[in-house]
Amino acid sequence: MTLPAAEVGRLATRGVPRDTPALRSALESRVRAAEIRPRELAPAAVLVVRRADVDAPLSGAGWDHACRARLAELAARAARPENGVVAEGAEAVLFRDEAELLACLAADLARGAAGRRWWWRLLLGRFGSTPADLLAGQPEAAPAVLAELHAWDRAAAVLETFDADDVVTVLHALARAHDAPALAAVAVELAAAFAPGGFEPGAPGAPETGADERPEYPRLTRRETPAALTRAPAAAPDVTGARAPAPASGEGGVRLADARRLLLRTALRLHARPASARGEAFAGELRRSAPMLRRALDRSVPAASDSAATAPRTPSAPGHVDPVEPRPPRPLDPAAADTVAEAQTTASRDAPPAPPARTARSSPPPRADAAAWEDGVTTGLAGVFMLVNAIAWLDLPDDERVAAELGAWGVLEALARDLLGDPPPDAVWEVLALLAGREPGVALHSPYTRGWLTRSLPAVRARLAEALEVDGDAVAAELLIRWGTVHVTRTHVDVVLTLDAISLRVRRAGLDADPGWMPFYGRVIRLHFEDAL
Repeated sequence: MTLPAAEVGRLATRGVPRDTPALRSALESRVRAAEIRPRELAPAAVLVVRRADVDAPLSGAGWDHACRARLAELAARAARPENGVVAEGAEAVLFRDEAELLACLAADLARGAAGRRWWWRLLLGRFGSTPADLLAGQPEAAPAVLAELHAWDRAAAVLETFDADDVVTVLHALARAHDAPALAAVAVELAAAFAPGGFEPGAPGAPETGADERPEYPRLTRRETPAALTRAPAAAPDVTGARAPAPASGEGGVRLADARRLLLRTALRLHARPASARGEAFAGELRRSAPMLRRALDRSVPAASDSAATAPRTPSAPGHVDPVEPRPPRPLDPAAADTVAEAQTTASRDAPPAPPARTARSSPPPRADAAAWEDGVTTGLAGVFMLVNAIAWLDLPDDERVAAELGAWGVLEALARDLLGDPPPDAVWEVLALLAGREPGVALHSPYTRGWLTRSLPAVRARLAEALEVDGDAVAAELLIRWGTVHVTRTHVDVVLTLDAISLRVRRAGLDADPGWMPFYGRVIRLHFEDAL
């Protein structure tokens, strides 16, 4: 998630009389300010070109246009990775998104081929020299990267390069970025198990740890972040085919193989069900994946139950590991959260007990990065994605059962549909269903979630109307109804709108700000406003 919009590795000019430091500085500033990214590229796509000759004066605006045109030509015939392999001799390489780029780089690093690929020259110094460095440095994208490698049947070869420290480091990075306290405890226990003199918990001869001797385990704090919206269990993908290789002799035997397998299973789970990282189902999955770590989990998180319960939020304490937090805009008055919380309390006061947790699926949800979506999906309801900011600020839904049944994307869809009243047919509903792991056309609500929404919606509508300075009936027209194009990949949801879609009321309320990385959605969500073509 660190690549710039455009970067030039080496610039050669003609007709310059003298090469001076002042000239180099001026050229560097000029190129840095240039807008050379082709409009034809999807927002999350990454194009790497070996050479682009542009015959235009660098000093004029015409150079930007000529450069964009040339890069667009190269993008049209660029090589695309196939199962992580790029054809030799390519003059340009086009990656669908950073996850595909990083997965290809990790595969080449693992087999020692990265140094022979010209397209990695600009990137090797940025992401590190090993697959472990790459994943630890990009923890938001790491689950998508390992999911991509697993789909190519290359995850085992990449994980074979990981030693014990690498596994622990990447698990810690994932725990921080994805706000997963159970995973943080696992990383600590793994570090202890692999330390000199360490032991495998539960193994014959391993010492018992009494109540007074239990070590302290760093746990991620549970702040009032957007990640707190969805904390209940979700189904795990079928990863029975995920097989990490046996480690080399002398590297810790079965324990290291188990740790590698745990890392892969964890990444696949986070990618398929990002909102479940805080829930009991996630802790239970970790127990089943790594029996040698059960004691660590039993000490650090409550035992999994049949209800969609969640550990209470705890404030930061000395020595605790703080998560990487998104910084959502604050579009509404602080009283808004109190108003909605009161409505939610009323909605669930007499609610029946939560049902048993749903049985895990035997297969992952539909992929939200289908090839048909690479060029974007046109929608007349692009403003639906602006609700992400309102949901984050109002801390919706403050009901574990609703979070368990709907998930983050389901909550977004439910609010949008009810704010519209009579939602029109639109491609955005299919996009949201597939992002949520639900087949299009499958019913969104249960009686319980419908009741929660019916009682909560008036307060939500009132707060949005106040922030937008419109009547409640005008919220949908002011915020949701606008044309745009939605691009979805493993790591990003990019919504592209024209400049005339900007509303001063929406801008003043802060609702059209970039949400950015959202752990509970499992993606970077961005809003782009561009000139009409």
